[in-house]
Amino acid sequence: MSSHSKLAALTSQAQAYTALARAAESINKLQVGIIGRFTHLADTHLSNQDFWSARIGASWLLCEHGQANRKAEGLRLKEGQTLKQRNETVSRIALGVRSTWLSLRSNSSALQVANAAIIQANENLRESRERYREQVANNTEVHDVVTLHLQTYTDYYNAFYAVLQDQFQLRRSVGAL
Repeated sequence: MSSHSKLAALTSQAQAYTALARAAESINKLQVGIIGRFTHLADTHLSNQDFWSARIGASWLLCEHGQANRKAEGLRLKEGQTLKQRNETVSRIALGVRSTWLSLRSNSSALQVANAAIIQANENLRESRERYREQVANNTEVHDVVTLHLQTYTDYYNAFYAVLQDQFQLRRSVGAL
């Protein structure tokens, strides 16, 4: 389930909020910077034409403390909401997978029953036609058996396509499609 695209997007969004909150909190901390530089002057009048310089700077914003904390707190709240939404999505996906799996099992059983019904319908049709040839049954009985025979095939194909649909739905639910 971890490969599901919705979950990956929500996880990335929560991580982004975490990073933004840490960046907002870093304003309250001491900021230190170091800059190094090398300069070469092509001046023949100077005895030393290469110069190294370094600069160290530090800053600490005391007046931004409350605003940065409120911004970081808001970002942490958004992170929490995103994680809650992710957990709800996990639950919805698990429910969808379970529901589809149960439907697949049910439709697979219906397909087996329909397959057995086809065998019986074929036998009934054969017997009905044989009885009609022997003039023991009338054509209305044969038409009724033919109608039941066609209904059995319709039920079989409906169950067959329901199983196929559930298989694709299950693959979609787990994020494979």
